Amino acid sequence: MKQMAVSAAWGYLQSRKYQDLHIADIWLTSSDSLIGDTILLFQGLQGDPAEYHHTSGYSGSGNILEALKYVTERSGACYFRSCHTLKVIRNITWDEAVRADILFHAKKYQGWPYAYGKVVILQALDCIFRTDCFTRHFTVTPLPYCSQLWAKACQQAGALAMVNGKRPDSVNPDDWDDHSKIWPRQWRTVLEHDGRICKIYSPEEMNA
Repeated sequence: MKQMAVSAAWGYLQSRKYQDLHIADIWLTSSDSLIGDTILLFQGLQGDPAEYHHTSGYSGSGNILEALKYVTERSGACYFRSCHTLKVIRNITWDEAVRADILFHAKKYQGWPYAYGKVVILQALDCIFRTDCFTRHFTVTPLPYCSQLWAKACQQAGALAMVNGKRPDSVNPDDWDDHSKIWPRQWRTVLEHDGRICKIYSPEEMNA
């Protein structure tokens, strides 16, 4: 395991030509933001406290694909700052062809607007009725939000039908985290940081 300051971690990954990152690695992040804090609050009120409120995925060459205001591609360097926490997870059963197919389906959503209304409405209904029924079963709109984007791409590629028991339209960032913990033989943590120290795990550690 390599351990270093977050400020040095991205430069280290660049120096290795991003070989520590694979296409379709799932990035789970959190930071201080209104919508992020709202998502974490709703998750906590439902009795499922969460560490992460945003999901993106690695698209190659140091870039990530994510649903922000729109589904867009940008440098992953944006999440190697002290104001963020980050966890990157990988399904070690997917080969390069599967990863490429997942990315192909994810990129079909580039330019689509983010479904802010879907997130707020469904989370609020779950809190009011003290259930997870609305986020688990209702779509409201086909527009994607962050965690749904990669869940839909995985399903469309035939790589993963459900995440943490939820269909793609209902997946939230914490579902990705929970799913990786439920299936430890399939999922590994690639790297993680708490805003200060970044830990990058070796292939031997991930395959142990």
